[in-house]
Amino acid sequence: MFAKPIKLRAAGVGLTALMLLTGAGMSPASATVVEDSTPPAPVAETAEAAAAPAAAPIQGRLKGPFVIYQENGKYHMGIYPKSPGLNIVGQKGTSAFAEMVAAKDYTFPALGTSGEVRSESGLCLADVSTLSLRLESCNGSTTQRWNVDPYGLLTSYKNRGLIAHGSSGEVTPKAYYTSSKSRLVLELMGPETPPFDAKIDNTNNVQRSAVISGHGTPGATVTAGGQSATINKDGEWTLTVSGLALGENRVLVEHRENGAVTDSATLVIDFSVVAIDASVAFPADVSQRAVLSGTAHPGGEVTVWQGGSMIASAVADRTTGAFSTELPAPNAAGGQVYTLKQTVENQQAPGEVDVHADFGSAVSIETPVNNLIHNGGDLRFQGRGVAGGRVLLSEDGRPGVLEVATVGSNGIWSMTLPNVPNKNIRYSVEQTGRGANVTTAKVEINPGVTSEKLEVTTPAQGATLQPGTVIFKGTANAGANIELRSNLTGAVLGTAVAASDGTWTAQVNRPLGAGAYNILVHNGALQVARSFTVEAPAPVETLTVKSPAQGEVLLPGIVTFTGTANPGATIELRSNVSGGLLGSGTATAQGNWAVDVNRQLGAGDYVLVVKNGQVKVERAFTVRAAHVDAPLVVTAPAQNATVAPGKVTFAGTAEPGATVEIKSNITGALLGTGTANQAGSWVIDLNRQLGADNYSLRVVTGNQRVDRQFTVAAPPAEARLSVATPAEGSRVNPGVVIFTGTSNPGAKIELRSNVTGALLGETTASAAGSWSAAMTRPLAAGNYVVFVKNGAVQVDRAFTVAEPQVDKPLIVASPAQNATVNPGPVTFTGTANPGILVELRSNVNGLVLGSGTADASGYWTATTNQQLGVASYVIVVKAGNQEVQRAFQVR
Repeated sequence: MFAKPIKLRAAGVGLTALMLLTGAGMSPASATVVEDSTPPAPVAETAEAAAAPAAAPIQGRLKGPFVIYQENGKYHMGIYPKSPGLNIVGQKGTSAFAEMVAAKDYTFPALGTSGEVRSESGLCLADVSTLSLRLESCNGSTTQRWNVDPYGLLTSYKNRGLIAHGSSGEVTPKAYYTSSKSRLVLELMGPETPPFDAKIDNTNNVQRSAVISGHGTPGATVTAGGQSATINKDGEWTLTVSGLALGENRVLVEHRENGAVTDSATLVIDFSVVAIDASVAFPADVSQRAVLSGTAHPGGEVTVWQGGSMIASAVADRTTGAFSTELPAPNAAGGQVYTLKQTVENQQAPGEVDVHADFGSAVSIETPVNNLIHNGGDLRFQGRGVAGGRVLLSEDGRPGVLEVATVGSNGIWSMTLPNVPNKNIRYSVEQTGRGANVTTAKVEINPGVTSEKLEVTTPAQGATLQPGTVIFKGTANAGANIELRSNLTGAVLGTAVAASDGTWTAQVNRPLGAGAYNILVHNGALQVARSFTVEAPAPVETLTVKSPAQGEVLLPGIVTFTGTANPGATIELRSNVSGGLLGSGTATAQGNWAVDVNRQLGAGDYVLVVKNGQVKVERAFTVRAAHVDAPLVVTAPAQNATVAPGKVTFAGTAEPGATVEIKSNITGALLGTGTANQAGSWVIDLNRQLGADNYSLRVVTGNQRVDRQFTVAAPPAEARLSVATPAEGSRVNPGVVIFTGTSNPGAKIELRSNVTGALLGETTASAAGSWSAAMTRPLAAGNYVVFVKNGAVQVDRAFTVAEPQVDKPLIVASPAQNATVNPGPVTFTGTANPGILVELRSNVNGLVLGSGTADASGYWTATTNQQLGVASYVIVVKAGNQEVQRAFQVR
């Protein structure tokens, strides 16, 4: 279709008759291009051209028949499609001109520009040699570049015009030395209107946008995604579409002219999301959860859903897209389906994925059958479960695990429970299968049967016992499980199983010190309370007298006796005649003592009796008057003074020039010596450091002596305090709560109310700094805060007293009772409440020998913190308020 005809005003020279002979299949020699080497003769402008009005310029590339204006009102067909070697020349109104106009269209560069001359078949006109033109495939080369001036003058890149050349006789070949004759007939031309199209140039994944472009009618409007652009004069347009979503976006692009949609296209812009690929794996350790892992969109959040609830999530690695998360156990048998979704940059990504995980069979009991009548004795349990699962057998209403088994590869588990009594019992089995999946099953035997009995024969009610391990004895129904329990906390203090004749023996799992006790003996629902007293052991009395020595001669005055005895003993000096008390004192913690006779003794022979309870020693000595020299006086340290640790300095007066010695009044060892100066003064430093203790030293010069008692005080210790139990925020059982911890040795530890400050308990730290203090009253359920104090140092400890939750009993799997193990550290294993602290404690002094924490499935392990040599041992395994005493031998 042509645009409205435009008349072109000629540019002051004659129009050249012009003929193009090259074309598809045409010999290159059939077209000629003449270079503008010689100026041409002037040619007059035709009257028709001169009379043509000036035309408005055509915008964009030109489109129309390849027709060149020739002088004298004639037109020439540049390239004739029907026969490329034929020239057609005609005037307006002739059939030849009509045939020119009807010929197929060509496209030319826009007025005033350069570019390609293209045929409708897609070939380009090329100026390839001095005399040859041809149509060839378009390649953008220089030979295919043609210039069109603002008036339609067509020239090649060599600035050469076209000439007519033919043999039909209608046109005489001419050579024109100017390009001014190759003028297109613009009135037959119109603008080239490219077909509407659209394409994607680039995308921005971060901004979710895309740049699109294409072609269309110049001046028309293109709209897409709420954006619009105007097609330029070359028929080109471009715009940016934003606000796109993840995944596939179908963007409608519309071509509008005068507001009406004249064409459209749909672009598919894909911001693809990496699809989730995942699977479930089960660790070899059945106590560990199943692991869901795989790949997803890098940086995306993967959420795991089941039954409308999100149960887990993970963030994919920003580089690899890998992710991993644990799955909570369903505590149900068989396959589970999990739906995986992912969110990328706060947008829900399309494409959910279902992942399957098989947790295997639930535990079942096949033997014994429910309601079995069992007459007592061993009972075999067998059932099915998931291979590798751990099965625990327990009795309802009784703490502890009775037996443990592992499900075999054939899916079968079995165990034998010894000494099952002939009574109604309900048993439960709990299986921890792969992925920490827990399932349970129950069975009941002897429904309605009750045959429990209980008698305690030892110790007798109100008995008085010696300190140490207390043994209980009695009778019950055969196979009965006997338990010794605290009447305060309910903690198990010992267990036994009645023999086939009904007799049983159970020992308390710790040594009992002096005090009054009430222990409860249980057989199922039966209970016997037994009260008894443990008396304090009588101290072993000892006594030695160091000074004065037997038969020693002393000076008149106060005589001091020294020696050793059992710590804390009361030492008395008595007359061997009347028995009257002549002095008394107390032995130190180290057993040393020193006692002065309570009066001056003059010259004479004496025999005094030194007593420690029932133990006595007679000591004979003589008092004689000495040559009276200047008296020996000790001015420092003062009698019974307290001095600092280190070297102690003695000072005083004596006979000028006299030698003064300081000796131990116990061993007689020389501790220092000096000489009195001319004024009689003397100063002597002891020849060794003295530590904290009470001392009695003898200062001697000639036959004079002065015994001097003094105390070396321990340097004040820096107060330290830490509270180990109960832990901050922990839960403890009702009853007397015991606090433990560490501090500086010998520190006085107090438990006080955080409300009234009242004293709730106290103790003294051991030489190693450890301490344990029980509250003076039992605590009921509730929340408490207790101040633990060491002088000015205070620790506030908050805890909760709650009824114990009987979830998992404390079981010691190894070493077995009375087992034999190798020397060295001994490792204990077993099961308990998940997360609980399990401690190994000495059955003698309660010291912690090792600890461990039960994992999520309740499995725990703890190793002694010291080497165990060849011997027999009893170690108390403690978890919360549960204890198990385990005896074993190291060989």
